[in-house]
Amino acid sequence: MKKTNFSNNTPMADGLDSPSLRILAGIGKTDPSETRTLFEKALRELNIEIPTLEYAAELIVVDYCEKIISGRLTPLNGTQKMVNNVSYKNINIDIDELLIFVGLLSEYDDFGDDYHIEYYGEEHCKGIQFEILERIKLEANNYLSSKAAQ
Repeated sequence: MKKTNFSNNTPMADGLDSPSLRILAGIGKTDPSETRTLFEKALRELNIEIPTLEYAAELIVVDYCEKIISGRLTPLNGTQKMVNNVSYKNINIDIDELLIFVGLLSEYDDFGDDYHIEYYGEEHCKGIQFEILERIKLEANNYLSSKAAQ
């Protein structure tokens, strides 16, 4: 089986074709389990490897880190989306590198709550949140660098 990178087009526009892919392309709203079965069959017909959950999670983290670094997403929005997508529907993927982002997101939220604002003052809390957003960018860069070195 092979791993395939697609362009921004659909797989058929990228030149891939199989009986199940044709059916899948024309299918309307249907039962998700039926769609999944058909999707997996199409991948097998095309000899495309279905990634493990761990590998898929790594791809998600890389994608969001790139979007954070490039400025296409804010550090806060990118981190929220990253964490939500990797832990989708309680399928918690155990990748240690994600923990720093979970921790920074939690800390950012802490310094936005009423207790912290009342105790430390709004200006101080906003300063801490700014530092956390800068740290997210640094950690996103560190993550991408570590993946590039592998």
